[in-house]
Amino acid sequence: MIVASKVWGTVGVSVLSWTIYLVCIAYKRRSQVNKLRKRGIAMPKWNWWTGHLLVLKDNLDRLPSDVNVYYAMHDLVLKQHANTEIFLMDLWPVYDPVLMTFSPEISMQVANKYNLQKPHDSVNIFTPIVGGQSLISMNDDEWKLWRSLFNPGFSTSHMLDLVPHIVHSVEIFSSLLQERAEQRQLFSLSEMTMRLTMEIITKVTLDMNLNNQRNEHPYAKALNTIIAWHSFWDPRVLLNPLRPIVQARAGRTVLSFIRSELEKRFLEMKHAKKESAPKTKNRAKSIIALALESYISGKQQDTDIDNIVLDANFAQLATNQIRLFVFAGNDSSSSTIDYMYHLLSKPENASVLSKLRDEHNRIFGPIPSTPQNLIDDPSLLNKCPYTLAIIKEVLRLYPPSSSLRQGRPDVSLTDAHGNLYPTDGLGVTMMHYFVHRNPRVWGRPGEFLPERWLASPGDALADMPPRKKQKTVEGSSVLVGDVEEVERAHDGAASGSGAAAEEVATEKLDQLPPYAYITMPVPESEFLGPPDTVDEAAEEEGADDEDDDEDEDDWEQPGTRRYRKIYNEDLKNGRLLKPASEFTDRKWIIQKQAWEMYCDFCLRTDYCNPAAFGMNVFNDFEAYGIMELLENMLVLFDLMRKRKDVEEALWSTWAVLSAMAVWLDSGRGSSLIMVEDGERAVQLATLIGTAVLTGLSMVERAGELKPDSKFLDLGIVISTYLRWTLDTTEVCMEDEEFAWYQDVVAYFERSGIDADKGVKGTRERLVKLKGENPSVPGSKKDAWGWEARLKGYKKHHVAGRMGGKSFDITKWSRKDRARYSFNGKDPLAKFSDQDLKNDMIEMKR
Repeated sequence: MIVASKVWGTVGVSVLSWTIYLVCIAYKRRSQVNKLRKRGIAMPKWNWWTGHLLVLKDNLDRLPSDVNVYYAMHDLVLKQHANTEIFLMDLWPVYDPVLMTFSPEISMQVANKYNLQKPHDSVNIFTPIVGGQSLISMNDDEWKLWRSLFNPGFSTSHMLDLVPHIVHSVEIFSSLLQERAEQRQLFSLSEMTMRLTMEIITKVTLDMNLNNQRNEHPYAKALNTIIAWHSFWDPRVLLNPLRPIVQARAGRTVLSFIRSELEKRFLEMKHAKKESAPKTKNRAKSIIALALESYISGKQQDTDIDNIVLDANFAQLATNQIRLFVFAGNDSSSSTIDYMYHLLSKPENASVLSKLRDEHNRIFGPIPSTPQNLIDDPSLLNKCPYTLAIIKEVLRLYPPSSSLRQGRPDVSLTDAHGNLYPTDGLGVTMMHYFVHRNPRVWGRPGEFLPERWLASPGDALADMPPRKKQKTVEGSSVLVGDVEEVERAHDGAASGSGAAAEEVATEKLDQLPPYAYITMPVPESEFLGPPDTVDEAAEEEGADDEDDDEDEDDWEQPGTRRYRKIYNEDLKNGRLLKPASEFTDRKWIIQKQAWEMYCDFCLRTDYCNPAAFGMNVFNDFEAYGIMELLENMLVLFDLMRKRKDVEEALWSTWAVLSAMAVWLDSGRGSSLIMVEDGERAVQLATLIGTAVLTGLSMVERAGELKPDSKFLDLGIVISTYLRWTLDTTEVCMEDEEFAWYQDVVAYFERSGIDADKGVKGTRERLVKLKGENPSVPGSKKDAWGWEARLKGYKKHHVAGRMGGKSFDITKWSRKDRARYSFNGKDPLAKFSDQDLKNDMIEMKR
């Protein structure tokens, strides 16, 4: 009895202890949410006991039992929180409290500006699927290492090498569909597409034929079982007590299969390396083969090929990565195919289906010959712009997943109204499904309109989520996109003397020295923002705006209209590209040589945009082209700085900085934030800052950092860089990466220039960006360490010569342009080699 009472006493104490512990944890969690609720953080009706679990349940009860939990958020998003586009959901103990956002701008803060990391428990969340640590849960250097191993396997050229295998699988899929159609019975399309994509992704990753479509492979069945019993935060799945048991059993099957195949590939590749087997040279390599090749090559540096063994840690991580690729490729591809069939089968989308068939008949030929045509020429897949538009539109309407990040104590997100949302102790979910259907961002958001991806700038269908709040607007290229028109109309319209006046004006401008100042258009960025923040001085320099019929709720479009009107008035009245001495009261002026540089930068921006040529290379090709162009600007800055003549060096260096400032302010470089190599982009931004500080140091040493400086655009240039800095830190990079702005602010203040001489909002920006302890430059020539930073950038990010024209499509061979064009022809066929060499191609806008 005494022993029994002790046992029960121990059990009772344990139960009581756990109960107290859980109550304390629950109180702590709920108290955190309650404090946020009292602060006014947007959230649905909340309960101390259940948080928002009952709210979620009420919404789920109105939907089919197997619906994705995100669909239950529909009313919460579109009816209750459309104003803030962010709200808090407290789903503890199923999941930590999480901020849900469907705002593109807030999503950019999460993913780019603050770069919030994946959740600390993301390894545990994905372990049933991928087996442990993988790319989806890795961060920083570890992520970069494994990504670099797999990068070659995801290149466009490598994917084209795999087309014959994909064609074979799709032929089987097509024949199975035909059989089902002839039987005239209901069948599961989802099951068929899952088997198809599983077969393809396994071939791509492991170079193995599963033959999975007619008879499901045990490996595929096990992986599908894991997925069916998994959810990242759906309470209905996570609270099922059988889930861990079922997933663990299926996971052992998946692990055994992949490790076995991995060992086979490793031994095959060792033998091939040793024997230099020629038969392997023409074989399309799987993704894991590419990783193993890098692994073996690395080991060969200090180990004989016979002694190389497959490291257990590498094997485990490689296995996890394969499971991840199979899961991600299988689930996302199959669901996209399902939704594509769903949308194309609707009667209201009959015209889309007809256009798709027309394109396929034109590019691939008759259906019976399509497989062989694709095997003979896989690049035909790159020549289907309408097909690509359909895929993009399907993914817009039905994105396969969302993204979850972990908050930080030092990060608060800001909504459109300036409200702050602290992220400490919270998760942050970017709800792609609702971001893609946000009516503030997309025109006709609920409709299936592939044409929106092919629409020209200015078309209502071309509306996209802004990469930068102030830049992605209709007609943003008008500033000097049509430079030829501006130069032809120097003076004719204003003087009324036609061609004679134009000829005199052109001759007069040509006679000006490179350092002379000329008038320039008012930047479009001066007109973007809510109407009450538009720079009145900018409007006064152009035409009156009284007759503008604007919708005050849609401030981007009116801003563009104001810009267009003033631009056209300036053009008509002869106020553009004239000697600044004739317009002493005009703020918007620029060095003649700086203007010419700017026009050249704009031209070269177009040259690295595949879409402008009817081409498709790879997703962030344009972003890498922008990076290359910025590197060219900085190389030019360095060359001008080293000129022997001190005065020429000063004027020319300032001209480069001035031209680069106007170019950055025009938004042409905004795609830089989308580049995959984020570290290089950050270092490039830092290098730009060092160039700006170096140029300002040169101006100060020359005694020209003053209100009456001979550099008449001093205030404009400095404040433009500050505007670009603030815009960029708002959407994609941390403040620390632009710490140099504090020193730029210090230069502006030392200059004594009136803030009104800068761009719109300069006075407020100076206050916001002012640092407590700005650096004090020395008196030496390279006070800001430009040469050392340039050398460091080249060492870490440049192979060979910095900059160049690798991404300049006009400098490609005609064969390469044809290979990536949609119609298989060189889009510049009508231009001579000489014209292409001399940059005589001007893009229409």
